Amino acid sequence: VDFVRPFYRNPRKEITKNPKVFFRDIGLRNFAIGGFPDFEFRPDKGRVFENFVYLCLKGKLGPTDRLSFWRSKAGAEVDFIAASGSRSYPFEVKAGNDLFKLRREHPSFIMMGGLEKEVVNEGNESMIENEIMSKVPPLLEKGGYLPNGDHGIQPFVTFDNLCRFMTLLHEVTRNPEGEFPRI
Repeated sequence: VDFVRPFYRNPRKEITKNPKVFFRDIGLRNFAIGGFPDFEFRPDKGRVFENFVYLCLKGKLGPTDRLSFWRSKAGAEVDFIAASGSRSYPFEVKAGNDLFKLRREHPSFIMMGGLEKEVVNEGNESMIENEIMSKVPPLLEKGGYLPNGDHGIQPFVTFDNLCRFMTLLHEVTRNPEGEFPRI
């Protein structure tokens, strides 16, 4: 397990506050709690996703970078603060959220992701256009949005569907660059 300490300007205060605990191996975490249900039906999916993001962020940190979290006395929280030199980058982790609701509630947030990965699975090619067109143009128009698929690619993805997805995404974002076969 790893511990992430709260973010404080006063190092003495930071040491005395309770840290968050993260598993280095999510499979081991699942084994410890006795459950491997499908992610969509997990009652703890937010915590599992936060642990996954922790592992991703930890893998990107340099030797002098720091990862912490922030929580107010009233309970408001920022899941991660990555500190690199004199700069700090906040990360809020959400699983299964409505991007449009998040944009309304937090207009200054920079959001990334939100495109369902299942649309590139075999047999779902008819869902690709609706997934991209219903989310990407309106969110790009509001600003502060980086379109990307949620989570990683599943084993059920077909190469053709992934190429369709990427081609349409590049067209909608007006980004003709990219090294992938066009369909």
